[in-house]
This record gives sequence, C-alpha cells and structure tokens, in this order.
Amino acid sequence: LSGPWFGAGLLLTLALMVVNIFLRPDPQVIGRQLAALGPAQPLYDEALHSERGRTIQEVLSSPGARLAIGAMVLSRLAMVSVMTVTAVHMHVHQHEIGSISWVIMAHTLGMFGLSFVTGWLADRLGRATMIAAGGLILALACLIAPLSTGVVWLASALFLLGLGWNFCFVAGSALLDDILRPSEKGRVQGITETMISFASGAGSLGSGLIFAALGFAATSWGNALIAIVPVVLVALSRGADRRTPARGAASI
Repeated sequence: LSGPWFGAGLLLTLALMVVNIFLRPDPQVIGRQLAALGPAQPLYDEALHSERGRTIQEVLSSPGARLAIGAMVLSRLAMVSVMTVTAVHMHVHQHEIGSISWVIMAHTLGMFGLSFVTGWLADRLGRATMIAAGGLILALACLIAPLSTGVVWLASALFLLGLGWNFCFVAGSALLDDILRPSEKGRVQGITETMISFASGAGSLGSGLIFAALGFAATSWGNALIAIVPVVLVALSRGADRRTPARGAASI
C-alpha cells in the first residue's frame, strides 16, 4: 500500500516544479496590473469601487459572496465526510481492496472528470443554478449511499457525491471570481481556500468519530443536511436580489 503514497509524492513534486518554472507571467503580477487599470466592466456594485480592497467581513456582507464561499466550504465538508468513511464501511462489510479502489475511482471521476462541462454549464445556466444542482446531487448521494453495500451501488453513490461537489466548487469559484475586484482576489481566495482546508480536516476527523459511534448511515444522512444548505443559500441570495435594486452587481 505504500506505492501510491510514494507515487503521489513524486507527482506533486513534479507539479510544483512545473508551476514554478513554466507558469509565466505570474498571475499575481497580472492581477496587480489589472487593478492599476481600474474596473473596465460594470460587474461590481458601488461598494467595490473604493480604492482599498474590502476586508473578508465586507466581502461576506454580499449575499453572492456568502453563497459562493458557503457552497465551496459546505460541499467540501459533506463530500469529504462521506468519502473518508466509505472505504472503512466497505472494509467492515468484507469488500476487498480492489473493490474499494473501484468505488474511490468512480468518486474521483465524479469529482474531476466532467469539470470542463461544469464550467460551460455554469456560464450557460448561471452560477447559482449549478450550485443548487450540486447541493441536491450531493444530498441525494448522501441519502442513497447507506442503502446497499453492493460495489456498483456504492460506486454510483460516490460518483454522484463527487459530481455534486464538482458543481458546487466550480460554480462557486466562478461566482466568487465574478464578485471580487482584481486587487481582492488573491487575499480573499486564499482565505477561502484555508476555510475549505479546515472543512476537509474537520470532515475527515469528525466523520470518523461519528462513524465509530453511530455507523455509516448516520454519518451519510447527517451530511445530507449539510449538503442541502447551499440550496438554501441560493434561495436566500435570489430573494435578496429581488429586494435590492440591481445597480451593476454581478449576476448569480
């Protein structure tokens, strides 16, 4: 079992080298140049036209920003929580490592395999629509995963789990990019990634404890409640848009 870990370390090292050597020009330099030019398109509301970048608290005062960040953080929490304990759940039910690997492969395919389509759909259907769809798919995956211990069933549920996260993450990232000024993007996106990492850690640790105490069904069904929160955030943000006159705000 040590082979994949060494292989992953090698690939990550190669990726680090590629990014540091070949990523030119530096995106941070481009961001500073764009910020110096000022906003060219009316994508921002009046709160974004100040000289200084907004704090994270000011960013979160926007319903769209809360939706984007909430969708990314909560979808990661739900996805990681169920994904982490599925392998243990299968091992408890006497599945071989090969079968567990197929289920995790299906999950990985759902996470990343359709990303190019997700971005196109987010442009065509809207960021909020894709976030809502992702939340519903995530919740469905969490609800059906405990209903059978069959490999095909679990592979299908884990594929949907990854796909729902993909919808929420890609659309949420695009929405956050729409809302932020160039001068804010590096800082706010960095804070967002930190929040996502903490959610992943909390999901990994917390799901193990819940699984040990209550079992796989409770773990998975509990995360269905978390997965549905982005759908609620979509409804709230759209309600706020209807109550507030749109004056150059980015559309969700």
